[in-house]
Amino acid sequence: MPHEDILLCESWLEVSLDAAQSNEQHRSTYWERIHEYYHKHKTFDSERSVKSVTSRWGTILECTNRFCGCYTQISNWNQSGKNEEDRIQDACAMYKEVDPLHRN
Repeated sequence: MPHEDILLCESWLEVSLDAAQSNEQHRSTYWERIHEYYHKHKTFDSERSVKSVTSRWGTILECTNRFCGCYTQISNWNQSGKNEEDRIQDACAMYKEVDPLHRN
């Protein structure tokens, strides 16, 4: 995962888990705070706007949900002799097959 995506996930977590703000913040304020945290902590060139950060988050969320679906399906097969690492590898292989854009 690129550093940019990792920082975006960290930014989302930081803002989402802020107990002081809770779920009382308006959607635009929420994404402005994520955008602010992202740019404050970046160590690379990026000039993403709030809209761009929101859009990229949507892509990350879509990919994450697709992978979770693959992992759930693999886990439900309950194959004998498979450990957690095997299930993750199998889910990664399945994800690559089902992702229409072949993203990692």
